[in-house]
Amino acid sequence: MKRGLIAGVLLLLMAAGAAGFWWSRNHLVPVPLASDGPLFTAPNPDPGQDQAKLEMLLPSGPGLHAFILRQVGEPLLAPAADGAWTGLLAESLWESPNHRHWRVQLRQAVRLHDGHLLDARWTLAALRHMPAGPFESGAKATVVDDRTFDLDFKEPWELSRRLSSPGAVLMTGAGPHAIGSGPFRLAASDTGEVYLARFDGFRHGNAAIAEVHLPEDPARMEGRTWAQDLLARRYALAVFPGSVPPEDMAKVRNAPYDQLRMKDGSVWFISRRMRRLHPDSTDWTRTALYGAWQADMDLAYDPR
Repeated sequence: MKRGLIAGVLLLLMAAGAAGFWWSRNHLVPVPLASDGPLFTAPNPDPGQDQAKLEMLLPSGPGLHAFILRQVGEPLLAPAADGAWTGLLAESLWESPNHRHWRVQLRQAVRLHDGHLLDARWTLAALRHMPAGPFESGAKATVVDDRTFDLDFKEPWELSRRLSSPGAVLMTGAGPHAIGSGPFRLAASDTGEVYLARFDGFRHGNAAIAEVHLPEDPARMEGRTWAQDLLARRYALAVFPGSVPPEDMAKVRNAPYDQLRMKDGSVWFISRRMRRLHPDSTDWTRTALYGAWQADMDLAYDPR
């Protein structure tokens, strides 16, 4: 009798210990998130200057497409100092110590480009289409409420790091039908050109640029054409094509543009009429257009 009682007590203790160990590894604990306010300094144009339609010349390819998408969509998180995290679309975050269970609570009253409010179901739909996103790693999703969802994995998954990477912007749809929450949306002209148009529902206020046109025309990068367009002050910024006739380059050096060399070796010519346009020299695709504006209306889009 006593042996049976002792064995039963030991089994209960073992079960309690196992349950305690499981709980210690799987329960959710809050992850501190910094405010995203410091990342979005509002533009300050003079009256009437917020109707600017600008043209920027960047080389075609994945970099240009990434640059465009980062004006249109936002990630849940962004890296902060000292290994911490900033909440962008995520207002709160919880994780389990074993990194297998996560809970995300979204910001309130974030307006999407189609007029709807950001919610858990839209966010999960965007995550399902994200390359190398959580669902490609076998995540199971549970909607807790309109603003909150859980992601559970069979193996540890570093959600904070993965969903704050440059490619982790949340969007649904494609082309001019893409929907995000960023300060610009994708629009299409009557000729079929897709460009960036200001989104007037952005939570930090409206951008001071009405439209940004980014032509993917290799002929624009031909040395002499590039130089002539730059001398005509056509571009708010233009990337050096690599080779320009010496006689044209001598004139370009006197044009009202500042030069900035990027980590990848490209050289950007940035109009001196632009204010607070600060390219990210380590990864130019992360350059934010929100917060910038042009100092006068002479620098205007020419749809020729």
